[in-house]
Amino acid sequence: MAALRQSGQLEQALETGRTPSRARPADPDAWALTGTVLGLAGFTREACEALGQAHQLAPDRASFTFDLAVCLEDLAGGARPIAMLERLLAAGSGGAPWQRVKVLERLRGAYTARDRRAAWSARVAALAAEPSTVDRAGLLLDAASLLARSNDLGEASGFYDKVVGGFPGDPRWADAALALADVEAERGRAPRAQELWRAVAARPDLPAERGVTASLALGESLRRTSAAQALEEWQRCATRHAAAAPGARCRLVRAKALAEAGRAADASSELVALLANPARDVETTRAALSLLASTAKKGRP
Repeated sequence: MAALRQSGQLEQALETGRTPSRARPADPDAWALTGTVLGLAGFTREACEALGQAHQLAPDRASFTFDLAVCLEDLAGGARPIAMLERLLAAGSGGAPWQRVKVLERLRGAYTARDRRAAWSARVAALAAEPSTVDRAGLLLDAASLLARSNDLGEASGFYDKVVGGFPGDPRWADAALALADVEAERGRAPRAQELWRAVAARPDLPAERGVTASLALGESLRRTSAAQALEEWQRCATRHAAAAPGARCRLVRAKALAEAGRAADASSELVALLANPARDVETTRAALSLLASTAKKGRP
């Protein structure tokens, strides 16, 4: 910065950054552009002033609020940027899930910088419990996903569990239950994971894809202790979803398990039944034909 000042380029850079807002002083987008340019040039204080003007002209624009909060956090921290980010979460962050994830990440960073990382989870949970908060289930899901990506599996489990237990009618319930099952399995809590997979598989109101995903995962988990139980689960899945393309995958997985167990005749019967199902998709059909040919070859004397 000192070198720029000595060369006279500092003032020139500032003038260049302020050009959009000077040309259109009543346009919030011009002020936002000025703030962005100044921020990229390293003029954080001046960038915050410009972003503040954009926010003042358009206080309902979530992107302006977010950019100003980030700038203020970078400039000096304090309570104001945290309060602004929390208000964004409560308002749904403009309705875009990816924006909410950005807000959650930035808010978590702000709490961490103040050595209050644990308080972030408590605050997000409190916001999600407020009836006035927009899309409470979505907020919990995004927080859980962020925690899972950070390998904070215990906390992620808690947030997913709030969705599974508190929002059974939400269209994302199955996704939350499947994600929670995966987290619990990774934590070594197989009984809880199996309970969740069973809950998803048993709901007839869910898309077939979700039920099949649950049954396949449940079968693989059961297979570690009981091959017979795994085969039974995949049979139930194939019967339950016989009229849907995803259901053929359960029959294919069952046939593979039978073949691996040396039960070539049973595997072949399973594959023949699969190929007779008009609901099967191309990928499953190809895999079934390949396995049938392999099984037949092994069964020859």
